[in-house]
Amino acid sequence: MMGSSTKQEPIEGAVAQVLNARELVINRGRLHGVTRGACFSVLSSDRRLVDIKDPDTKEVLGSITREVLQVKVVDVLDNMCIAKTFDSYTTSDVFSALALASAGKKSSSKTYYQTLKKSREYSSAGYEDLRLEDSAVQIGDRVVQVLPEPAQASGSPDSA
Repeated sequence: MMGSSTKQEPIEGAVAQVLNARELVINRGRLHGVTRGACFSVLSSDRRLVDIKDPDTKEVLGSITREVLQVKVVDVLDNMCIAKTFDSYTTSDVFSALALASAGKKSSSKTYYQTLKKSREYSSAGYEDLRLEDSAVQIGDRVVQVLPEPAQASGSPDSA
């Protein structure tokens, strides 16, 4: 039996609201095919387009947008969804870990999550308020669903 060759198109939308330092609302929801756990790239807006010029002719070859960050959908409604940052790292204070270990106690660690802040900082504070002027993500910024990479057939030139 042959598999379907229908290519799934990514869902596209826009940021409808910045809720706090980690969450935003996208103007696409269940009726558009969004599911919990879906990932979206938030793209730089038109005000942050980069014009690429030919170094020889100085002609503009085109414009590109860059990914600001990725978010994962945590709640889906009919016409919108709530997504939050998910990139994180965990650290522990070496001195505290040594002191706890010598006392026979389990060391503690702290997880820091990426925020929507312009400063690109990671925070352990959770869902703190964020003023729109301090946000790297703005209302109207484009979002595009990140689709899983298709499985490569063994022996294909790209499978290495």
